[in-house]
Amino acid sequence: MASQPLRQLITVLHGCIKGGNYARALRLLITNLPRTRGDYRLRRYVADTLLALDRKREAAEIYEILVRHFTHAGEPLLAVIVARRLAEIEPSIGAHLDHIASLYAASSPFLNEAATSAVAAREVEAALDLSGTEPDMPLDSLVAIAHELALRKDGFASSPDEVPPIPLLSLLSVELLRTVLEQLQPRAFNDDHPLLTPGEPPAETLWTVSGRLRATLPDGRAARVEHQVLLGHGLLFNARPLPAHVALYTTGPVEALALSREAITTLRAERKLLAAAAQLDLAARVDAAVDACGLFNTVPTQERDRILQTFKPCLIPPDTVLIAEGAPSRGIWIVVAGKLEVNKRTDDVEMTVGTLGPGQIAGEISLITESDAVATVVADGPARLLFAARDDFFAFCQPYPEILDRLREDAAQRLLG
Repeated sequence: MASQPLRQLITVLHGCIKGGNYARALRLLITNLPRTRGDYRLRRYVADTLLALDRKREAAEIYEILVRHFTHAGEPLLAVIVARRLAEIEPSIGAHLDHIASLYAASSPFLNEAATSAVAAREVEAALDLSGTEPDMPLDSLVAIAHELALRKDGFASSPDEVPPIPLLSLLSVELLRTVLEQLQPRAFNDDHPLLTPGEPPAETLWTVSGRLRATLPDGRAARVEHQVLLGHGLLFNARPLPAHVALYTTGPVEALALSREAITTLRAERKLLAAAAQLDLAARVDAAVDACGLFNTVPTQERDRILQTFKPCLIPPDTVLIAEGAPSRGIWIVVAGKLEVNKRTDDVEMTVGTLGPGQIAGEISLITESDAVATVVADGPARLLFAARDDFFAFCQPYPEILDRLREDAAQRLLG
């Protein structure tokens, strides 16, 4: 994550290049590169400025270093953008995409979920100069100095150590990942651009690469979102994707890589890609349901993941009876997708007294009270659930009594209701 001073500098550089003020951009870069220990994101702006000045040879030399560095340092999407820029000068993008695919595919020995980007993690603590008034010299001299600073190989990542997975793409084979990389197209957005609008489906599948986002959640709360997120993966396997439920806007300039609707139509023939997108979608739904139920909020993340492995995912058909009134519950269910009806018999008439949706729990009252179920729970249409049997449930609750306390409170409220 870039520090605040570096984000400000990048915003100013973006404006200078877009506005054609190349001399100021070069002065800013010459002044601040030494202060940032030769930050590679700033070196990229040197190359962008030189390309805008039609200094293609010098720009290509810098891009060649950058695409290798970003690939090895855990910034593959930024490496793709740089490779696209390099392709404007010389047709060498194929070899670079091959290398990215070999490192970031599902079978890569370098892939590590816990890895972080060496580039993104570097913080800039020194005060940066945003004036762009020095050094005062001719444009050709500024070009020569900036070019020399950008080619210095201090901090250059010449080989990978561990690299973080790319959302969705690192679930693919090398060959399929390479096919998708070829279809990715750069996008650039200005400040306050809407990427998601509540009630509307995403326009394209989008991986954000740099910059920051702000979100407005369904309950009205605001949140900040860093870069390297995936938006609109449902477009890949669903011709009519679900509408967005959050508002998402850019904060300052944001870069992204996108799969257009045309590219998605082509890629729908790749069944393994569709399966990976569906797998990612299910994982996202599970995470959302677990977060919504709040059952494990006080449990450390690693321990929470271990507990969730004791739950069995299940897809049940419509009208399946999970819990029968008057019989003990077999365990506890968390609703991931779909809807459950809660029915209660009174005077020989069974009535629906409630419904349970994603993030809600069934079966806990019978477990907590150690008694027979007070209502029947049945699937209203197909439903995806997480199920933990009675013994497994009490086993993972033992070191975390707060889970039982939370369930007792919820059970009491539902019984009173």
